Amino acid sequence: MMRQIVTETVLESSKASEDKTKSSHLQCYWFPTSVGFGSLLFLTHWLFGEVSIVTRWTVSRYPDHGPMPYPWGCVILLSLATGVVLSVSQSLANNILWWVVGCLSLIGLYWLPTWKAFAYGSILATYTMSIWPEMLDRLTTCPPVKSLLTVMLTYLVEIFFSVWTVAYNFVPGGVYTREHTDYLILCVMVCIGLALFSKRK
Repeated sequence: MMRQIVTETVLESSKASEDKTKSSHLQCYWFPTSVGFGSLLFLTHWLFGEVSIVTRWTVSRYPDHGPMPYPWGCVILLSLATGVVLSVSQSLANNILWWVVGCLSLIGLYWLPTWKAFAYGSILATYTMSIWPEMLDRLTTCPPVKSLLTVMLTYLVEIFFSVWTVAYNFVPGGVYTREHTDYLILCVMVCIGLALFSKRK
């Protein structure tokens, strides 16, 4: 009798874990996932390819220049490491409030002056690294060829647009894109949101 109960319990627990594994590896919609991952790749390269980039974004006029790359770049490095630690929580990456925090931190970095912008940039560093594993997990369930082509196309278009925002007016379309990094910020965060919150099939 006892052996039967133990056997049934073990079988039920193994079946439950198997169902959980299957549900976590359901296929995602490949297009929003690919565009979102390309945007995440761009965001990571754009702002955190070198730890002093955030401090340079926050530079203001004399007398308050804002944080210097050294030692304040170390804070960005610590924020990135904190994001890696938080990335073990799948529920955090899929939380819409956490995505809103990411959006507000990028907006704060862009619009606020010096130290306030730096604080928002540190939060953005944590957010960016915390969603990497979830995005990678979603991407691995998508068809590889068309997904990776879309990822790289998205990444390259966003890099091109980041340069286009400083284009002179004689550059085709430059009159519409000049000094409009806000368009790029909106595009990046919306694409990441679409990837994170599109339901698995």
